[in-house]
Amino acid sequence: MRWLVFLGLVAAALVACSPPSHPEGAQVDAVTARTEVSSDRAAAVSVSVADPSVAASVSSSPARARMRTLIHGPRFDNPTPMLVDEKDVYVSAAGRLLVVPKDGSAPHERVLEKANVTVFSADATDLYLGVYPVDGPNSSGAILRVDKKTRTPTVIAQTDMVTAITVDEQYVWFGVLSEGAYRVDKKGGKPKALFTKRGYVNAVAQDDEAVYFGVTNYGANARAEIAVVKKKGGAFTILTTEARDLMALVALPDAVVANDNGTIMRFARAGGAAEKVSGLGSALGLTHRGSEVLYTDLRSREDTEPVGVFVAGQPPTLVIESPAAVGIAVDEHTVYWADAVESTLSALELSVKVPSLR
Repeated sequence: MRWLVFLGLVAAALVACSPPSHPEGAQVDAVTARTEVSSDRAAAVSVSVADPSVAASVSSSPARARMRTLIHGPRFDNPTPMLVDEKDVYVSAAGRLLVVPKDGSAPHERVLEKANVTVFSADATDLYLGVYPVDGPNSSGAILRVDKKTRTPTVIAQTDMVTAITVDEQYVWFGVLSEGAYRVDKKGGKPKALFTKRGYVNAVAQDDEAVYFGVTNYGANARAEIAVVKKKGGAFTILTTEARDLMALVALPDAVVANDNGTIMRFARAGGAAEKVSGLGSALGLTHRGSEVLYTDLRSREDTEPVGVFVAGQPPTLVIESPAAVGIAVDEHTVYWADAVESTLSALELSVKVPSLR
């Protein structure tokens, strides 16, 4: 009943905001976005730029002259969930989901004014949001399906606070704050438990055959594992236990790449030792374009090192400097990122093919 009342409040809650300047659009499949809800992680990744000269040097970099600012002013979450589809960029700001048109055809919108959005994913026609009421407890959460055209929300499951989410053709796959992973039909129904009480599920990725959950146990002996759930069924398996804090995952043909406590790590499907790919321990956002992995780095250990958006590798390739890039998404031609210090959502066309990660 509480969600019937809640939907009555949010069905018409689209708030138009000031129009931005925009990049040209490009078609791409949507990916999953997530925001961290653990108080431990929130404390660990607070945005800070200690030296004002960092922001000044960033603003003068050559790539900055080619970037386009889509919106300015939102207070972006940290980390900031983001995804893109054919027409829009979706980004979280102060717990609200913003929809920003790529082509400048309309002002950006704020979706579900009366809901805190923790994570979201999308398919071609709908958004799938993990939410809980602004004035309600974390335990009164739900997964909503929101039509992209009409913005009409439908409850497909009631659950604990959702901490990670992705969708395929049939199911929504998700983790919750009470340390479990589940799936539910996209049309709605009772969630099916995949595993429980293994730790906090803070990251998820998928491919055609399986879903990969990043599960972290916090505390003095922090450790994390990647649990693999086959889509055709059967018991879950563990890909690796050689991780500390799995903040984000992407699935590649031969490996799962993770943001593990601020470092980009590669875990081969065939097994073997974990491989450090990139990062100085302050990576935050993570995404991929095919086999190309991109990430944001908030703060370097050395004053001479740049901060911003990178392509993973040894050494990493700097795409653009940004003083506090807390979220990232990419399509076929363009990278998009949110900066918490500048309060901007920006875009930069990737004019050069970046190296593949193999």
